[in-house]
Amino acid sequence: MSGLNVIALVSGGKDSFYAALHAQHNGHRLVALANLYPGTSVSEPTPESTQGSVSEPHRMASNGVIVYSPQEANSPDFVHYDDAEEQDPNSFMYQTVGHQILPLYAQALNLPLYRRALAGTGAVQNGCDYETSRADDSDETESMVPLLREIMERHPEANAISAGAILSTYQRTRVESVAIRLGLVPLAYLWKFPVLPSPNNDGAQLLRDMEAAGMDARIIKVASAGLDDDFLWTKVSSAQGVARLQKTMRRFGSGPGAVIGEGGEFETLVVDGPASLFRKRILVPDSARTVISEGGGTSYLEFKDASLEDKPAGSSDEMPFVRTPDLLEPEFTEILQTVRDKSIRVAHMREEDLHSFSAKQLPQRAGIEWFWTYLPDAASRGCGIEEETRSCMAQIQEALVKSSEHMPSLNPASDVTQTMILLRSMDDFATVNPVYAELFQFANPPTRVTVAVGDMLPENCSIAICVTAFPGVSSLARHGLHVQSRSYWAPANIGPYSQAIDHGVYIETAEGNDLLSIRVVAVAGQIPLIPATMSLPENEPDAGLQIVLSLQHLWRIAREMKVQMFTGTVAMFPRAESEDAMRSNVLMASKAWEGVFPTPPVDGGDDDESPDIDVWDQRNNPEYAAYGQQESQVALPDWELFMDGTEFTNRRVPFFYGIEVETLPRNAACEWKIQFGLACLEPMCLSSGYHTSQIGGKWKCEVRHMRLKEGPMQFILSSVSIAGPAEEGMEISHIAHEAWCESLAQDNKTAKEVMFELYVDVVQLGKSAFQEGWSMCVPCRSVWSSTGEKLLAVALFNMGELV
Repeated sequence: MSGLNVIALVSGGKDSFYAALHAQHNGHRLVALANLYPGTSVSEPTPESTQGSVSEPHRMASNGVIVYSPQEANSPDFVHYDDAEEQDPNSFMYQTVGHQILPLYAQALNLPLYRRALAGTGAVQNGCDYETSRADDSDETESMVPLLREIMERHPEANAISAGAILSTYQRTRVESVAIRLGLVPLAYLWKFPVLPSPNNDGAQLLRDMEAAGMDARIIKVASAGLDDDFLWTKVSSAQGVARLQKTMRRFGSGPGAVIGEGGEFETLVVDGPASLFRKRILVPDSARTVISEGGGTSYLEFKDASLEDKPAGSSDEMPFVRTPDLLEPEFTEILQTVRDKSIRVAHMREEDLHSFSAKQLPQRAGIEWFWTYLPDAASRGCGIEEETRSCMAQIQEALVKSSEHMPSLNPASDVTQTMILLRSMDDFATVNPVYAELFQFANPPTRVTVAVGDMLPENCSIAICVTAFPGVSSLARHGLHVQSRSYWAPANIGPYSQAIDHGVYIETAEGNDLLSIRVVAVAGQIPLIPATMSLPENEPDAGLQIVLSLQHLWRIAREMKVQMFTGTVAMFPRAESEDAMRSNVLMASKAWEGVFPTPPVDGGDDDESPDIDVWDQRNNPEYAAYGQQESQVALPDWELFMDGTEFTNRRVPFFYGIEVETLPRNAACEWKIQFGLACLEPMCLSSGYHTSQIGGKWKCEVRHMRLKEGPMQFILSSVSIAGPAEEGMEISHIAHEAWCESLAQDNKTAKEVMFELYVDVVQLGKSAFQEGWSMCVPCRSVWSSTGEKLLAVALFNMGELV
């Protein structure tokens, strides 16, 4: 895989340079440095406007961009400021303190440096997410656009941009917005770095990694967490610096990321780094540093002189140690071992697992969500994939507008939380994607699952689109996770879909619509891309690693969205060579799914709770050094949600089924599709049930329930699997409905059908089993149970009632 040509956004701080070092480590080439400095002028700075700067050779380009190029002999080897005192603008987006030193980085790294004054007056959009459609030139984010365009004009080979975002969604989304608009691949190799596998989980490993790589980063501003002037010029990329920070922050109970400065506790200036990155080091004499106090516990260093010093000849050939997180977390490494151990069997349901409960009323739909499968209209069928896609999208848009008439929406398109695109051929995806994107031109578009089902679609149809929508959710603090940068965390979602969307739930009552406190989380289909390279694992003996890696992606996204429990999953696989090969893949995935739902402790899970920490320990005992920095974690799975009080059995594991389609994106070996994630739940709100029946004396049906009680409501989500003979003309949905009603002690002749999802084996049942219209319908080559039994179909039901 060829490397990218990277523009490194640098502020002078540790994170931007360490991110650039990781870009190098991943085989990419740095072609230029980019920096925005405080000020509003877009003309060449004068001695007065730069506070008396002297001996700063540079060249003015267009758009007010200043160029420092070692190759053109117009970059300085020293800077001097006669009167540098000025107030730091404290941008949320850019580090600006210490900007006087920035011109030296051109020679220090032997790379051209492009600088431009911040044109905006600050942030116009203050939310974490950045709406490109509402971009305003007065927003400081937009200052990147002319700067990067100038660099791209002078370096046409540039095709990527590196940034140092670690935990700040605010920074990452803004860099991504600009990068995607300009056609640059965003790289954020430090994204979520502190929470990924590391030798030490005290929150400070990143600083140790910087030290191991040879970086010299100094604190030049302090703003909180008990840090005072004495910390200025401390080398944070050192054992002594880390220990000093931890000791102080333990006393003040700092938040997550504080020890690495993620909450603005301190800012840094890098004066040296590994020889592969820094060809020269920056020297700042003690006499050239002055402490400026802003009050309120904030102070920073002002610089009057700085110069460059050569490094020993030949040192640039030395490769630094750059630690990268392990591909799999320890938990998932163990799961992979279990998946590949053929002596370990998938757990079967047992007689004691049988547990039923009945609905008090006839099943009724209390939520106002809707599910639909759209095919191209008759006029567009067979007219090419673009025309067929436009037909589907037009139908979706029309339905959204109609639904918004009954439930006011800020943006009807943002009421869609998840889609599933079914293609005849994955080769059509490049044509489908831009047409699909036209409807979702906003931050955090719906999550998406895409598969190719081959000739299982109806004749003359090359596409079907399934939609899940919750009318009005755009008004309910709809949240999204849309990471478009390459990192070590999870695959980038570059395109019109998010990793996850969470939203509130409306219900229909006699008094009108009511909003519940629970949150429902939709997650995009996850395939096993290696996040840092966006490529699939190679030379593996089986599909095991791909199954487990994609499941880990799902888990990381769920943790970020505070998911406490999933309602169930479907693992999707490409067309297999044989039934035995397909069964083997399904059983591996089933074991992996069981592995992420380990048996809870008999005592109710106290082992997972944080220990009671004495105040003295918190302040003085090194064992609890990071206690004050740990973010409140939500358990996944959270076994305290279950109310049935019985000893754990595998029936609490949410349902699992496997399906066989034609192909998956990137020719992946597995893709996980989650039904729903649940968040903001109170303890003792869930219970589970299991029921078996024989419908018509022929078809064995297994029904699994998950019941959620929330205030005056109870919701029952059910999965129904059907096994038995395939008969011509059989109504598979009617069989599923009858089994579902029987499991809830309801009369199937009077109960309202509330099936919302159907996976059907069209090889056995024929294409007529595929249903357009209400519910999401997925035509499959085969459908499988968690124990490797071949099924005819799986149907999902959802109902709610007042209790």
